[in-house]
Amino acid sequence: MKKFSKVFLCLATLAMIISLAVIPASADNTSAYIQIQSGSVQVRFTNFTAGETYTISAKMKTSDMEANGGFAYMSWYEFVSTDTDRDVNADFEGYGANLGQWMDWATCSTDSDWTEYSHSFTFGANCGHLRVQLGFYLATGTVSVDDIVIKDAAGNVVFSEDWEDGYDSDIWDNVDDNGGTTEYVIQNYTAPVTSEDESGTGTPETGDEAAVYAVIALAVLAAAGIVTYKKVRQ
Repeated sequence: MKKFSKVFLCLATLAMIISLAVIPASADNTSAYIQIQSGSVQVRFTNFTAGETYTISAKMKTSDMEANGGFAYMSWYEFVSTDTDRDVNADFEGYGANLGQWMDWATCSTDSDWTEYSHSFTFGANCGHLRVQLGFYLATGTVSVDDIVIKDAAGNVVFSEDWEDGYDSDIWDNVDDNGGTTEYVIQNYTAPVTSEDESGTGTPETGDEAAVYAVIALAVLAAAGIVTYKKVRQ
């Protein structure tokens, strides 16, 4: 039995090494999140109140960055609510007369790990439309964003996005102010992919690789242990 214990301990150590070697390094965030390779995406709102204060927060990570004088960013733009009965899309066109205040409330020009950003802002007079935009200005690389939350002054959540349901094209738009193409993928999106809008331009990762590899390692360990035990008993 002592011989079996030593052999089993060696096999257990080997299985642990194998499982650690094959678990992907991207397992630092196992929830779904958007990963943008070029261009930007935006979401637009028409239900905010002029003069009211709101707080927006989100997590951002950057990799393979080449700044080229620019950066990866998360920004907000407020627009004048000109007429609630008309096509509100006109209020968001360009950066013309309807644009009020705006700010890049989170920027990064180098590689960075997941960092949480938070910013409070107050809508100007006659402004009630908001655009939140994520992506690149001049820079290239990869920017990942997760857990966007907007709260009013009382702490009530008025919008949240964690991409656990994929990319909803009824909420988000693709936009590239530099005339290029927006490329993105929803990482760790585990639901069935039914359209390109949900998966972006790449293939979603399930986020289950680590668990699968661990199960395989344990199965190998168990099988090897049984075989070794039988040989020792003979």
